[in-house]
Parts: sequence; structure tokens; C-alpha cells
Amino acid sequence: MKTSHVRTATFGGMVPEWLRPSSAQRAFLCAAALLALPAATAFAPDAAARGLRDVLATTYLTSPRLDGSFRQLRAVEENIAIACGGYRPSLIVQGTSGYTDFSFEQGQQDRSDNLQTSEISLSLEQNIYRGGRTEATVRSARHQTEREKAVFDFTASDLLFDGVTVYANLLRDQKVLDAAGGNVTRLEEQLVATGKRRRVGEATRTDSSQAEARLAQARADLAQAQANYQGSVADFRAVVGEAPVDLEAVEPTVPAETLERALELVDNNYEVVAAIAQVARADADIDASTADLLPRLDAVAALEYSDDPTVLIDRQRDARVQLQLRVPLYQGGGEHAAVRQSKQVRIQRRNQLENLRRDVTDRITRGFRQWQAAEWRVQQLTLQVEANRAALDGVEREVVGGTRLILDELDAQQELFNSQVALESALRDRVVNAYSVLAETGQLTPQALNLEGTGDDMRGRIMASTNCRILDIGTGIGENPESR
Repeated sequence: MKTSHVRTATFGGMVPEWLRPSSAQRAFLCAAALLALPAATAFAPDAAARGLRDVLATTYLTSPRLDGSFRQLRAVEENIAIACGGYRPSLIVQGTSGYTDFSFEQGQQDRSDNLQTSEISLSLEQNIYRGGRTEATVRSARHQTEREKAVFDFTASDLLFDGVTVYANLLRDQKVLDAAGGNVTRLEEQLVATGKRRRVGEATRTDSSQAEARLAQARADLAQAQANYQGSVADFRAVVGEAPVDLEAVEPTVPAETLERALELVDNNYEVVAAIAQVARADADIDASTADLLPRLDAVAALEYSDDPTVLIDRQRDARVQLQLRVPLYQGGGEHAAVRQSKQVRIQRRNQLENLRRDVTDRITRGFRQWQAAEWRVQQLTLQVEANRAALDGVEREVVGGTRLILDELDAQQELFNSQVALESALRDRVVNAYSVLAETGQLTPQALNLEGTGDDMRGRIMASTNCRILDIGTGIGENPESR
């Protein structure tokens, strides 16, 4: 049977009326118990526990966001094939058939005749020189594809980081919810004990009021913890695509040996990789624009056959081979403006790359320092929780012995709860900050994490040929895009 991690206690024994929960308080307790049911369902003891790698593999393989980026990559890849078309000849066959009825005067006689004309032609055109435009266009398309590949990798890394974040958030909020429930239970028991002491003259009305106040605060903390937990469950569903089950604790991860080692990997950041490809593409675009200022040479061959083209000719066959040279003398200035424009774009892309390197350096530094701080906080807060737990046990015994006030026990209980919440937040920060450094340095990949089921995943691999074939007969139009 599935039970909630949040326990609700009832006041036992003979409790004075003024100590019993009001109807509003009883309604709140019922509502809190009902709200806690989803936590019990999601983290039931009989459910199979899932580790972080398992959750990330599911996230990676089923994400529609990642598949959308993959389709965008495939679409951009086709620009390489489009650009390679400039190397290849065009072969066109054309045929016409027509009927002509005409009449004319010849001397004093009216004459009429008709023609049934049929024509067929075969033309071949091959570019020989375009000023290097085809080569530049192919380079530009390849760099554009490299950029889109980096965008896909960034999307995958960002998705995995989101998976880590929702996983760590859910673990934190579940632990905080457990602590909040335990805090409420303990303070309920404390309120009952205070009432008993008051009946025998060992406590005052003030002691009871203080216990009631702390219990009210604990119930408010429980309500907030439940809301935070439900929000994390919703975030988990949105990113992973599945409801959470019992999650395993995350083992500590070291993102880099030193900050200097992490900063050496700035150019592995996928945003930087994309920006580098953009700079290379801008260089190719300058060459493509410059080509419009240079001559163009094409070879043209044609075969034509006509049947009954005129009244005087029954059949006609033509064959010709030509070289067509086009030399621009004056073009209105538009082509020169395009060259200047491309050069300005290159400068802009280089500046963007340098600025991005600075931003990534800043993010890596911040993430690494935050991870170091979280590591230290986890160590110290673990000691604090242990010390607060021992202090609470000691204060409870001293209250029974009459050497401590009830307020001291309430304070010790609150300090324990606060340190438990702080520890869970630090554990979450340690995980998230470590993986943020991995993401910023290009190391948060399915391959690096060894995620199960992702080894045969072809998404993100550039499928277009790196070389332009002389002839490309296949069209691929009839292929199922889901198969690529």
C-alpha cells in the first residue's frame, strides 16, 4: 500500500478544548494530507527507482524540442546539395507540335496550305568559370551546416541541463517536504506535551502560545513545501515527458580539476562553435559577392530537329556548340555594395565571437566558483544538521529536567528544520552548478554521460556529402523524412 511521506498526527489523550485545532485548522490539516498524496504516489516504495542517467536518456530520446532542432539541421544540410548544383551541367529536352493553316494570293489566284510542324531539341549547358562563386557558395553552405550542427548540439546540451535541473529540484523539494512534514508532526507532539505540563503546573499559558505559534509557522512551511514540490513535479513532466517515480540521489560530479582547465575549453562551448562557423561563412560570402564582379564563361551545346518547319523545308536538323563569355563592364554599383556589405558582416561576426567568448568565460567562472561554494556549504551544513539534531535531543532532555525552557526546545527544533532545508538547497546547487560548467564547456553530451540507448542515435550527425559529385541523379523527393 502506498503511503505518504508526510505524516499527520492527532492529539492523543485528554486535551483541553483550547488546545484542540479549530474547524479551520482541521480543514487545513485534511487539505495538507490530501495534497501530500501525489508525493506518495510519485515516490512510492514499490516503484522502481530511477537514476539521473536513466532520466536524461529518456529526456534526450523523446524530446520534441530536440527533434525539431534535428529537422532544422536536415533542412539546412540541403543547402550543400543546392550549392553543389553549380558544378553540374543542365540537360534539357524540349518538344513542340503545332498545326498552321494559312492562305495567300499568288498572281490572280488564291492559294491555301497548312503545316503540321513538330520540333524537338536537346540542350546542354555547363558553367566553366563564374569567378569562384560556386566554390564560395559551397563553402558558405558547409559552414552554415556546421553552425546548425552546433545549434543542435547546444539544444541537446541545454535539454540535458534542464533534465538535471528538474531532477535536482525535485529531489530537493521532496526532501524539504519530508522535513516540513516531520517538523509539523514534532511540533504537534510538542504542543500536546506542553498542554500536559501546563495541567500539572510545569508550563504557562505563554509556553502554550509559543508552541501554537511555532506549529502555525510549521504548517505554513508545509503548505509552501507542498506547493514547491507540485511545481517541481510539473516541471519534471514538461522536460522529461513522464511522471516522476522514486529518484536516486545524485553522486557528486567534478566538472574540472581547476578553473584554469575549465577555461581552456571555452572554444568547445557550442555557442562559440556556432559563432566560429558564422565567421567562416562570412568569409565565404565575401568571395561569393566578389565573384559577381568577374567574367563568366559557359559552354552550350544543342541538337534540334524540326519536321515540316516551313512550306519550303520538309525537315531540318541543327547542331551547335558555343562558348558564351560574359564580362561585366558596368553594373550600376549594386555588386560592389554587396561586397562592402559582406565585409562589414564579417567584422560584425568576429566582434560577436569575441564578445561571446567573454560571456562564456564569465559563465564558466561563475559556475565553477558557485560549484566550489556549494561543495563547501554541503560539508558545513551536514555538520550543522548533525549538531542541531544532537542539540535538540539534549535540549529535550534538559526541558524534562527543568533546566531549559520550552522556548529553547522550540528554537532548537526550528534551527534543525532550517538547517535541513539549507542542506537540501546546497545539495541541489552542487549538482546544478557542476553540470552547468559541463554544459558551458561542451561536455554535457549523451556520449560523455554514456546514456543508455543513445549510441545508435544518428541525430546531430551531418549526413550531407563533404564532396560535390559530378553527377547527382537521385532526387530524394520521395523519401520518408522520418527515416533520416
